[in-house]
Amino acid sequence: MKITGRWFTASSMLRQARKIWRERNLAGVETIERPVDKIKHILTNYKDHYLADSANFPGGCIFINLTVELSDQCPHLAAEVSDGFGRFKSMLRRFLEQERLAGALKESVDIDGAVEVVFSGLLGACVMYTADKSKPNLDRAMGALAAYLDNLCIT
Repeated sequence: MKITGRWFTASSMLRQARKIWRERNLAGVETIERPVDKIKHILTNYKDHYLADSANFPGGCIFINLTVELSDQCPHLAAEVSDGFGRFKSMLRRFLEQERLAGALKESVDIDGAVEVVFSGLLGACVMYTADKSKPNLDRAMGALAAYLDNLCIT
């Protein structure tokens, strides 16, 4: 695969894609104190600085696309992408656990279930945006995820 004048192997392409993903989606997270607000910031970054960048990512999220395309053809690469999904979900889980420790998450919240809702919602919003390029629909989906997170919290 050739990207910006350089040839990449599949593994090096994934490393570069992960680097870009982190730069775009985690930008500014370290400045936010409240854990649930960190998650909402990541959702906003994903929407505004990753998915909306159709010049650099015309097909949407490379990781979702690769998972669909590679699951049967290149299982080792699909496993690498899946591992990244697992690390992202672990980060979401860690933030929600921190929110609980701070006493701001409702006691009844199933953290693992909440992580799945946020992760699946994010992926679903990405797939739909890739299909229809509707910014209002993307904004609505990410807004719904942010509202869901707010509903998990006491205040």
